[in-house]
Amino acid sequence: MWKASGVQLALFCLSVGDIRAEALFELAFGSQPDSVQSNRVLTAANPLQGVALGAIDGLNYELQVQPGRIDVLVSKTQGDGLDADILGGTFECPPVLDTMISVVERLKSEVLQYFRVSLVETLKLPVAEY
Repeated sequence: MWKASGVQLALFCLSVGDIRAEALFELAFGSQPDSVQSNRVLTAANPLQGVALGAIDGLNYELQVQPGRIDVLVSKTQGDGLDADILGGTFECPPVLDTMISVVERLKSEVLQYFRVSLVETLKLPVAEY
């Protein structure tokens, strides 16, 4: 069965204004991020860029705010049985896709001017021989 090693959701925006990554993370996931980084950008339309990170249900969620886009990256949390196996660090994709749909719905109220949504999955499938 196919497993995901990463999922990326991208909202392409006309402007993200002064929206902070930690505020969007809380809106998207209903909890505070574990860590936050914020930097000033030298463009009037997007004065801040930032990253908010948090672990939820064994997965890492990283929300990035940068000029013209908001990204949500999902990966397996480190230290929970990862090994050299080809499927190490993978997770079931359907629950994460449901979460990403919910994130888009929640962020729609805050980021009204996005004009494109992109979802990228990195999948792995074990095979008997190479």
